[in-house]
Amino acid sequence: MRIVIIGVLLCLLGVPTVQAETSFSVPEGFELQRLDVTEGRIAKPKGWFYDYGTDKNSIMWTISKEDSKKGPYKTGLRIQFIPAVSRAAQTTPQLFVEQFLADKKKTEKVVRDCPSRPAGVFARVCLETLESADSFGPDIKFHTLYSLFWSNEKDAIVFTIFMTPESNWEEERHNADQMAEFELLGENLWKKK
Repeated sequence: MRIVIIGVLLCLLGVPTVQAETSFSVPEGFELQRLDVTEGRIAKPKGWFYDYGTDKNSIMWTISKEDSKKGPYKTGLRIQFIPAVSRAAQTTPQLFVEQFLADKKKTEKVVRDCPSRPAGVFARVCLETLESADSFGPDIKFHTLYSLFWSNEKDAIVFTIFMTPESNWEEERHNADQMAEFELLGENLWKKK
């Protein structure tokens, strides 16, 4: 993920920063997709679908091969931003992430577990699993890659979840890697009054 995500989150959470990166690369086979509400940017595979929604605690964006408005998708990325996680979860961002990961490790087959590493005032961790999705039954295993960013100082979490059937992982890995490079908040968001 680009460092830009950290800078713009700091702006959203009240810390002044200067956004140094203004260009955004969209490789062949992809198209630029603006993220509603925050005006962020992501390279979306051509022909894939886009949707966003909110609940009382978070904003979520979905980029999927199948139209998520018509039902569950098998291949895609969800980005979820929770700006005041301690209020929503009644715990610190770090404890929330640690509990989420511990629960996944108890119930799912872990393919890769990457340790926490600093990313500015945030920390990042990832977990790659093979798991079932309730919508498709226990016979279809999904290769799922979770990336979680948190900051106790700024009380925020960003989750990204890329999933695809296990049999499609090698084919879809490139899409997962490319979509991991996104900007959560756009520079024009700060220019509006």
